Amino acid sequence: MRPPVLYTFRRCPYAIRARLALLLCDIEYDAIEVDLKNKPAAMLLLSPKGTVPVLQLQDGTIIDESYDIVQWALANNYPDKFLLMTEERKFIAEPIYTKLNKEFIFHLNRFKYPDRYADVDMDLHTNEIISFLNILSSELQQYDFLCGSAPSYIDILVFPFIRQLRIADADILTKNANHGLLAWFSWWSDSSCFQEVIRKV
Repeated sequence: MRPPVLYTFRRCPYAIRARLALLLCDIEYDAIEVDLKNKPAAMLLLSPKGTVPVLQLQDGTIIDESYDIVQWALANNYPDKFLLMTEERKFIAEPIYTKLNKEFIFHLNRFKYPDRYADVDMDLHTNEIISFLNILSSELQQYDFLCGSAPSYIDILVFPFIRQLRIADADILTKNANHGLLAWFSWWSDSSCFQEVIRKV
């Protein structure tokens, strides 16, 4: 039986989430690299909104949100070295994800691409980015990962966007992150898993 098909784009942080999760969960898939300026008709039939990632399962089910792809992968083959997510740990993880999704990404996009948006306030966006970095730094004071001593889904969800910030402005990360956050970022950046999902094919 053919493995699931993932429509992806190498540099997209949402797609990086999906590829990281699938690889860490040892789930085989066929990757189709998408030209975002010429999106394949097959992908648009599956997901008319036209964004990556899009995962088509073997039974035809379509998952076209990166959060849902990560959760699907973990539900199907939870990695042995991942953290067991208790309700207490989910209580830590979910507010981080909400702030990332509802606030940080909004400010990061305007920080990265001020010419694409109206009424950009760089001081506001910078301060909100730093505020989120402070939250992560606080969580990483005691443990190596965001919810404890091992990785969990929240690390997969957050890392690609901190990488986007690092690419946009390395100084804002290095000047506003504590040792724990910088070590966490380096661990993910240098990991063989990330190196595999980001390599050119």
